[in-house]
Amino acid sequence: MTGRVPGGGASGGRPSASGPASSDRPARHGPVRRGFGTGLAILLAIAVPAVATTPYDEATDPHAGALRQCFQSQQTDPLGAAATAERILDAQPVRIETQLRALVCLGMAKGTLGEPAAADQAATKVLTLLDLHALPAGEQARARMNAAGILQTIGQPQRATALLERALDAAKADAPGLSQLMMLDSLALLHAADLENNEVAEGYFRQAIELAPMLGAENPMRYYSAALNLVQLGRHDEAMRAFDRAEAMATRPGPGLDQLLYRIRTNRTDVLVARGERDRALAELQTSVLAQQQLRDVQGEAVSWAKLGALQLTAGDTGAALASATAALRLADQGNFINEQRDALKLLVNVHRSRGELAQALGLAQRQHDMELARLRNRNLRTMAALQAQLESQDQVRQVERLQHQNQVQSLRVERADLLRNAAVALLGLVGVVGTAFVLYQRRVNRRLRRWSTLDPLTGLINRREAARRLAAAERDDRRRMVLFLVDADRFKAINDTYGHAAGDRVLVELSTRLQAACRSGDILARWGGEEFVVACPHETLEQATATAERLRSAAVQRPVRLAGDEAWPLSVSIGFAPLPFFPDASSEQWQKALRIADIALYVAKHSGRDAWAGLWGVDGSGVAPQTIGRDLEALARQGRIRLAGSRPMRWQAAAPEAAADAMGGIGMAALPPS
Repeated sequence: MTGRVPGGGASGGRPSASGPASSDRPARHGPVRRGFGTGLAILLAIAVPAVATTPYDEATDPHAGALRQCFQSQQTDPLGAAATAERILDAQPVRIETQLRALVCLGMAKGTLGEPAAADQAATKVLTLLDLHALPAGEQARARMNAAGILQTIGQPQRATALLERALDAAKADAPGLSQLMMLDSLALLHAADLENNEVAEGYFRQAIELAPMLGAENPMRYYSAALNLVQLGRHDEAMRAFDRAEAMATRPGPGLDQLLYRIRTNRTDVLVARGERDRALAELQTSVLAQQQLRDVQGEAVSWAKLGALQLTAGDTGAALASATAALRLADQGNFINEQRDALKLLVNVHRSRGELAQALGLAQRQHDMELARLRNRNLRTMAALQAQLESQDQVRQVERLQHQNQVQSLRVERADLLRNAAVALLGLVGVVGTAFVLYQRRVNRRLRRWSTLDPLTGLINRREAARRLAAAERDDRRRMVLFLVDADRFKAINDTYGHAAGDRVLVELSTRLQAACRSGDILARWGGEEFVVACPHETLEQATATAERLRSAAVQRPVRLAGDEAWPLSVSIGFAPLPFFPDASSEQWQKALRIADIALYVAKHSGRDAWAGLWGVDGSGVAPQTIGRDLEALARQGRIRLAGSRPMRWQAAAPEAAADAMGGIGMAALPPS
C-alpha cells in the first residue's frame, strides 16, 4: 500500500496514533498520549549537548571509546553494554565524569534487561557521586537527568519526577540557564506521558517556552509536545497555534526535521476534526502519508494509515477504512511498533464489526488480548496487579462479550450445532489463557519470595545467611586472596538511646547507601547484623586493601545524617580487615577464621579512637597458630610473620584481650567499647 490513499487521506504524525473511530476527540489514553515518548527522546537529543559545558574532555579520557560503544549498544545488546560499563567502573583510576557516564549506561542496560533492582542501584550511585563531588552545573544537570531517565525506564516516574523537581528548585537559585530548560522539558514530558497530569505538564511547558528564546534554544519539538498536551486538555485553539509554530520551525533546514514536519501535520488533524473541518483534515493526512512514504518514515506512516482509517470509518466508507487499517497493521508489524500494532488492531476490530464480519473481528480482538497478556509476562511483579486490571478493563471485556454474542446470534441462523462447538472451544481457550497467566504469576511470586529471603529488609542489602553462602562459594572457586572488611557504625547505641530506634534505622539505611556507592561491581556487601556490615573484595594486595578501607571510611563520614527535625548525626565508622586465606601459603582456610582476624583489627580501630581502619596481613604462617594471632601483634610484625596497617598510629596491644576471648570460643566484640 504505497503511493495511493484509499478514499483520499492519510495519517502521519506522532510515533503512534489512531483515535477511536466513533469520536472526534482523541481518547484520553489514545493516540495523543503516546506521542510524548518519542518527544522525550528527540527533545533531549536537542537539549543535552548544548549544556555540556564542563571540564570533561573526551579526547583525554582513555575510556571514551568504550563509553561510546556502551551507549550505542545499550538497546541492541544490553548484556554487552552492561559488561562494558562494569569493566570501566572496575578500572583504576577512573575520573568522576567517566564513572557517572558508565553508571548511566549500566543503569539503562539493566533496565532494558528487566533488572530493575540493578538499574535502581546504578541511579543511586550516580546521585551519591554527585553529593560527594563538586561538579560544574552542566555536568550535575546532565547526571541528574540521566538518573531520572533510568528511574523512568524501570517504571518509577514518580521518583524520576521528584528528583528533577528538587534539582530544578536548586537550579533556580542561579541565573536561568540551559540546565533549567532541560529540567523543565523533562518534567513537562514526564507529567504528560507517564503521570497523565496534563494541567501540571502545561505549566512546565509554558515555563520552558518562555525561557528558551532568552537562551537561544528554541526548537520545534517543544512546541509540538506542548500542542499534544493542549489537545489532551481540550484547548484546541491554543493547540493549533502551538502546532503552527512547531510547523514553521520544522520547515527550516535541519536533521530529522522533515519527518517531524509531517508528524506535526498529522497530529494537527485532531484539532481540525474537533472543529468539524474533516475535508481539510483528510487533505493534510493525504499529503503527510505520501511524504512519509518518500521519507521512509515507517512508524509515522503506520500512524497515518490508522488515523486515516478512523476518519474513513466515521464517514461510513468501510472498504477504504479496511484497506487503511490493514496497511497500518502491516507497517506496525514490519517495525514491531507495539503501540501502533494495538491502535491498528483496535481500528480493524471496529471496521470488521461495522461490516458484519464478526468472526474476523473476534479473531483480531483475541490478538489484542494476547498482546496484553504478553505485556503482562514482560512486566515485573510490582506492576502485575495494575496490568491485570488493565487487561481486564471493563471496556475491553464488554467489547469481547458483545462480539461473542453477535457471533453466536449469526451462527445460530446457520447451524445451532456450530454455535455449541465454537462456544466450547472458546471457553477452553479462555480457561487456558487464565490458567497460563496464573501459573506465570505464581512463578514470579515464588522467585520474588526466594529473592526476599536473601535480603535484609531494612537496607535491601544481602543478609548474613546469603553473604555466608557467597563467601563459601568464593572460597571454593578461587584460591587467590580476597580481603574481608568488617565495618561498624561508631556510637550507634547512643543514637538509639538518644533519638530512638527509628533514627537508628535511618542511619543504617544511609550508611548502606554510602557503602554501596563506594563498592565495585564485583564486591560482596552485606549487613552482617546490628550496625555491622561485611565487604569482601577479590584479588586485592595490601596496598589496594588500605585504599579500599579508606574509601569505605570516607564514604561513610562524608556528611552528617539528617534525623528528626533539624537534628543531624555525625556518622563515622571503624573498619578492620584481613585477607582470606590469612597466610598466602595456607593450603585451606575457612572464611570464618579470616573474619575473626578482621574482627580483631576492628577491635584495634575502635580502641584507637574510632573513625579509623586497621588491617592485619599474613606474610609467613610457619609455626603460627591462627588462634594465637592478636596476643602480641607487634612481636609477630617484628618477626616478619605479619604486616600491620592503620589509618593512623594504632594501639595494637589492645588486641590481646580480644584475642584471648576469641581463643576461649568467643566470636569477638566481647570487650569492644560501646559502638
